[in-house]
Amino acid sequence: ALPIWVEETVNRWLFRAPDYRAETRALAARLRDVHDEQGTAAAVEDAARRPLELSEARVIAIDAAASPALLDGETVEHVGKLLIPISSGGRVTHAMAVAPGSARPGLVSSDVDYLRAIAGLYGNRMDALGRERDAIERQSREAVLLQQVTEAEQIGRAHV
Repeated sequence: ALPIWVEETVNRWLFRAPDYRAETRALAARLRDVHDEQGTAAAVEDAARRPLELSEARVIAIDAAASPALLDGETVEHVGKLLIPISSGGRVTHAMAVAPGSARPGLVSSDVDYLRAIAGLYGNRMDALGRERDAIERQSREAVLLQQVTEAEQIGRAHV
């Protein structure tokens, strides 16, 4: 039996398959420097489209009227597109809609696994951005409160 790294190298060489681990690591590193939802979506869409040679990859918000299977976290096919669920805050809030391109007419299980992995990175980044926003808002409220206390103390001293 060959070591796994040899098999993966041969598969990439023979079948021109992307190195999904390297692509996932590169996306994770890129997302650390992105601080908004639009930039995060653009990075994830590029990470899906480029290595898989997809004709389309878009992150879309979904609502309660979406497919029950999608809301349950299942990958579904809809109108010629594959919808990969994206969870944030403990529920499916977005989906990545992907369509194979002419260079890659179909997706195999390793491709779908990769898409699920990067969808997970998107969801994790959205959670992190939410926590960052909450921390900034909390710091702002604390600063306003501290300023109000200081002003009240100054007014109290002026009246004594």
